[in-house]
Amino acid sequence: MSEHPVSEHRFDLPASDPRTVLRLVGEAADAWGASWKSHGDRALWLQLPVMAGVRLGWVAGKVEVESDGDASQLVYRVDDSEYHLNRATVFTLVLAAAGALVTVVGPFFPGLLQLMPIGVMLTFAAWLFIVARLRNSGPEEFFQDVVEELAEDAAAGD
Repeated sequence: MSEHPVSEHRFDLPASDPRTVLRLVGEAADAWGASWKSHGDRALWLQLPVMAGVRLGWVAGKVEVESDGDASQLVYRVDDSEYHLNRATVFTLVLAAAGALVTVVGPFFPGLLQLMPIGVMLTFAAWLFIVARLRNSGPEEFFQDVVEELAEDAAAGD
């Protein structure tokens, strides 16, 4: 399923050279497994892998450094994105729901009482498995890493 959102992410930057900012964006993109291509001194195209709960995918768009006097901002305009469900996670959640259902209705149906311990264990195991794996990572987290790296570079340069 392909979506075409029109979203924009803006991040305030410490005073720095646009080339330095874009170099750090490229380095962070390499570390994240993203693909990118330079578009001059103040912009680049970035396709970033994202995780949103049980959905995996990517977002793509243009990254620009906008300067206004002493202040500058990093702007990411998302042009395209694609998400799909992580089927293994969804299947595990369905198993957890079945275990929870057995636990809830078991007291009302004596034949299910013998399955209640299995239902409880299945529910807790699935829950712990999913909670340990659920993460969100997207443009906000990516560019926050870049801004922190710029701040560290600025502090080291002083």
